[in-house]
Amino acid sequence: MSSLDDSPIDGDAALRDDYAAALIARGVSREDAQSLAARTQYLPQAARAAKPSPRADGLLLSDTPPKTLSARDAKLLEAGVAIAQDPPDWNELIFHHSILCQTGLPRRKVKEREFQRRVGSAWLHVQAGILSIAGVPVPQPIPYGATPRLALACIATLALRSSSPAIEIGRTPADFMRLIGLADTQGGRYKTLRCQLNAMAACRLQMGFADHTFNSMAVKQYEAWLPRSAGELNKWPNVLVLTDDFYKELRAHGVPLDRRALHALTGSALCIDIYTWLAYRLHLIKGPPVTVPWAALRLQFGQEYCGVRAEDDFRTSFLLALPKVLAEYPQAKVTRYPGGLELHASPPPVQPRVFAVSPPRRPRCERSGA
Repeated sequence: MSSLDDSPIDGDAALRDDYAAALIARGVSREDAQSLAARTQYLPQAARAAKPSPRADGLLLSDTPPKTLSARDAKLLEAGVAIAQDPPDWNELIFHHSILCQTGLPRRKVKEREFQRRVGSAWLHVQAGILSIAGVPVPQPIPYGATPRLALACIATLALRSSSPAIEIGRTPADFMRLIGLADTQGGRYKTLRCQLNAMAACRLQMGFADHTFNSMAVKQYEAWLPRSAGELNKWPNVLVLTDDFYKELRAHGVPLDRRALHALTGSALCIDIYTWLAYRLHLIKGPPVTVPWAALRLQFGQEYCGVRAEDDFRTSFLLALPKVLAEYPQAKVTRYPGGLELHASPPPVQPRVFAVSPPRRPRCERSGA
């Protein structure tokens, strides 16, 4: 079971009992409710009384738990229970590049045309590019937020499953949104999806680890949802083609993840980054626990936090995000000490025997006019 502290915080027992009772009242089994309540972090009384930072990424638990969970928390709860009960099957796998598991894209909009993040020997450098739209070269921003993370992982998975850098991404944005776990009823997300896919298709990625460097575009061809005329519907699914170099990188360094977890964490880029990091890092630990101080965590995850309260804001956001991640990665063993986190050797979210990559089955096509 994942825990956040070696010793209980004052008030934990009562809050956990109340939270477990609320889960049981909503139809969750007693065993699962108690397990989830035990994995949830409860802030001390002083912290709960304080006004949360506007940059905080999550929901603070009050002294009196709400009678009903929000839609997002209900989604987290449902996915966490399913993941704890059943390992992912082949259709529930999703892949992400190992360096992107450690060094994510920016989580907020970047004004500059370049972005760089470094973690130990791994680093990521992104340069914004230009895309031709209606015959006009249009500068694109650097991709940021949860959407390009989900899109890139989905694209990588489709390419690996089909054993081809050319993949179909649907006839409409709604088709692709369903693939990456976004509700297609939220029309406001169509524009975000288009903008972020445009930015991702135009940008140049440079990634490195130790003496290995990748320097190329990720996408070679991209004509998504652009019919020749305004009234013309797309007859065939739109196609996105990865560069050969990036496709080879994915085949060599793809990390298997649980699609259910990523879809449950869709609303937070920070949660996605923490999940992919732990999924990559924990199973590599072979000896005693690895300590990661707050200073190192902020360099890895808190680059976007600025100002006099940057350190406190980042720590608050991280501590609010971590329990949500642990609920979707129940095998993870993470403890907290005053100076940071301790990472313990843990099984990966996807066991190696599950993710043999093979082409998906395709329906047979009957010849017409035989």
